[in-house]
Parts: sequence; C-alpha cells; structure tokens
Amino acid sequence: MHYLRYGAAEGRNPNPLFDTDWYLDRYPDVRAARANPLEHYLREGAAEGRNPSASFDGNWYIDHNPDVRAAGVDPLAHYLWHGAAEGRNPGPSLRARAGRVVRPVINNIRPEMVAPAAERFASDPRPVLVMLLHHEGGGTETHVRRLARTFRTQALFLMLKVGAGRNFALSLLNPEDGPEVEFLSDNWSHVCAVLRSFGVRRVHVHHTLGFLENMRYMLYQLGVPYDLTIHDFMLICPRMFLYRNGVGYCGEPDVAGCLQCLREEPPGLSEDILWWRWLGRELIKGAERVICPSQDSADRIARYVSDANLVVVPHEDRTVFTGRRVRVPPLSSRDAMRVAVLGVMAEHKGVHFLLDCVAAWKAANVKVDVTLIGESLLAGVENLLHVTGRYEEAQLPDLIAELNPHLIFYPQQCPETYSYTLSEGLLAEVPLLVPDVGAFRERTEGMDWCWLYDPTDSPLALTELLRRIRVAHLEANTPPAMVPRLPHIPVHETNWQFYRDDYLLPSRTSVLSERPPS
Repeated sequence: MHYLRYGAAEGRNPNPLFDTDWYLDRYPDVRAARANPLEHYLREGAAEGRNPSASFDGNWYIDHNPDVRAAGVDPLAHYLWHGAAEGRNPGPSLRARAGRVVRPVINNIRPEMVAPAAERFASDPRPVLVMLLHHEGGGTETHVRRLARTFRTQALFLMLKVGAGRNFALSLLNPEDGPEVEFLSDNWSHVCAVLRSFGVRRVHVHHTLGFLENMRYMLYQLGVPYDLTIHDFMLICPRMFLYRNGVGYCGEPDVAGCLQCLREEPPGLSEDILWWRWLGRELIKGAERVICPSQDSADRIARYVSDANLVVVPHEDRTVFTGRRVRVPPLSSRDAMRVAVLGVMAEHKGVHFLLDCVAAWKAANVKVDVTLIGESLLAGVENLLHVTGRYEEAQLPDLIAELNPHLIFYPQQCPETYSYTLSEGLLAEVPLLVPDVGAFRERTEGMDWCWLYDPTDSPLALTELLRRIRVAHLEANTPPAMVPRLPHIPVHETNWQFYRDDYLLPSRTSVLSERPPS
C-alpha cells in the first residue's frame, strides 16, 4: 500500500499508465476533495469516464472493445491484465508508447543482472525458497524478512514482489548475494524461467494482491510445492480486511449478503464474491501448508475451506511476551493521561473511530493527551491529537519510551490476523486497551495490564471505560484482572515449534500438476 500511504502525496505514479499529477490537474474536484487519485479512479473515476492519464483513453478503449463495455470492467485494468497480452490497441496514437511501457516481456532484465547469483543459488546444497508478495511492505514484508534472517544459514531466499502493471522486484534476501532487481513483464512463463534458474524448490505465498488470477498458472509453471501464509482475509473476500467504510467489521454475512455488500460499495478488486472466493479456495486447498498466525485467523479460513491443511503458527514466540513487568507512570487526578496509538492509521485500522473517541473524551473533559506514534492516511487528525510521523521499525521502542504513555489504545474495529504493533505494545510493558476481535484477544489472554473492549461500543462507552481504567487502575496503580482464556477448544492446535522443526523439511505432497484453465 506504499502508493496509498505515501506515493500519491509524493507525486509518484502507481503504474506507467496512471499519472498522479495529470489526474489531479485534469480533475480539480479530486484535488479539492484531497482524495487519493488512484482510489478515486477505481471507485468513481473509471465509471464516470475519466481517464487515468494522457497516455490512455478509457472511453476510446471501451468504444473499440464492446466486450469490455459489456463486462462493465475498468478499461485500464482490463488493458493491463488482458488487453495488452491479447494485442489490443490502447488508443489511436498510443500503441507504440503503451507497448514499450506495458509489454517489455522481460527485455529490460539483462541476463548478467541475475546470472551470477542464479548460478550460485542453483549450485548451493541448501534449499532455495521464493517468497511471493505484493509491493506494499507493511507487516507482510516484515515477516518475510524476519524469516529470511532466521534461516539465513539453513536456506537461500528470494523475495519476488509483484506490483501494478506487472512490475516485479526480485530481491536476494541474503544481503551478500546482491541488490534488488526491478523489471516489467506481462509473461508469467518468463518470470518463472528466471525463478527456475535459481533452483527454486518451494514457493511461500504471502500475498497475491493484484495477481490472484495468475497464481495457479504460475505455480503450475514452476512445478514446485508451495506454502501459504494468511496475512489478511483477501482470499475469502475482496474486502481484504473484512471492513466496510462507515460500517466497520462486515460481519461475514452469507453469499447473498456479500453480493449485496460488494454491489452497494464496490471495493475495486472484484464485485463477484463467487468467482473471487473460488480463486481463493483453490489457492488455499492446493497449499501443502496454510500457515495461520492466530487461532482466530485459522477458524475464519476454515469456515470457507474446510479441507485445507491449516496450521496455527504465530509469527513470533509467545514466550517473548510473557512475564512482562508493567510499570505505570505516576498519574494524579490533576494530570493529563498520556495515551499512545501506534502505526499507520487508515480506515480499516480505525482512524475514524479513534478521532470520534478523542473528540468524545475532550467533550467529556477527560484529561487525556493522545499521541499517534506513526502517521494517518486521513488528513486533519493533527487538530485532535499529536502525530509523530513515519518511523522505521527499529525506532518504535525508543519512541514509545520517550512518550512514556500511561496506556496504548488500539482502535481497530475489524479482525487482524496477528498485529505487529500489538507485539510492540506488549514488549513496551505498557498497559494496553485492545478490541475483542481477531487475534487481539488470544494474544492478550493471561497478560498483565490489558483490557478488552467491544469493537461495536460507542465512543461514549469508551469514554466511561477510560474513566474507570484511569481512576480504578492507573491512578491507584492497581492492575486489572487478566483477560480470561476462552473456554472453547480450538479447532486447530498451535504448533509453536513449526518454524524450528518443520518449515524447511522436504515436501511430502505432490505439486500442482493440473494445468489451470485459461
């Protein structure tokens, strides 16, 4: 999500045929609304006949391709994913220009750029794994890099990031092996050929944002087994966080409810839950192991794919967080209570709920000083709270220590599969207020100085809860009762030793041998 978080504000382009500055200049109403230009185009602009850049005329494209008009799809998306490969004309004067940009077929990756490393990898007796994910960083890439560091003496790792317009970035995750190589391609067979030259023995799929449709073909071409890690819920719903703007957690209704939800507010990835879920199920069922970082994430996936080989494997060793010694900073009735919020605040991270809560606290004269250690994708949050700005992962512990908060508040209202910011809060040995949804509960069960709140609670209810926490616990320096463990028996037992004992074992299953339908 780099473009959504930073790229648009920096004037970057997410794709050679989408021009950020041109779109904002051409459509001043989008600039005036302070909307993200790509998000506006996907949600409204394409349907309104707006063009993504001077290099692509969507109206011309659908006028000359009646099947695209009949399908009702975004013309730019169709051209990038299908039209270019089919040799369709992007416009009367654009064929050569768009052809150079979108259809290079790896002719901008020179053999000498990867051949030495490929030869070294292929001749090494250690297994070679390719980690497949999107271009957007975040917790997914954090996890990938940590895995590579953990096993750097036992295996060799490639990281292939796939972005918009089939923009690929190939990294050799063992730093001494060379720099990242970026290239464009619309030919997955050639991409697979590059990977095979490294002697890849296994694929570990971490995310398929933007290329879910191509995954089965790619895995078939590579002819190696694959694991799949669940980082969010994109494979069961194109609302990958199960979040709907203005509503919060969607509640995971039945198919009819999902179709209505997607039709009323199309998410950009797809409006067809049946087709989308079929793609996701096939990918999940074909994985040798589906690694779920929490019991909650495994239970949710099992509702849709009951015959998958799900294994519950937390991203980190839980013992790192046990036995934490919370020291509450002194707080009198006259002092302002320092509350911290961590990370990048987006809609699905609860930024609107956060702002509503802060406004309610101020209206109720609760003495509170709220600081977002991180940044917000919503403009204007500085009017209600302090914002430190973007940080590097290694800086976060020091930023928390410098603020010395009385409480860290997590305003998320939809399920998360794990939450690295929760890890940082636990390690900081600070009292935590977390929502009773997703992985938050199971990760705080049995932990000192943690409170749960119902994510459907109103800001007024959170105001009363904050008052009680302050008076009964923080001012009195009296810990609350620990979050109780749920009495139910989990469907899938947690394998705490998976990465130590099983992750690098040779495959015990066959590879995808059936050619996917075209």
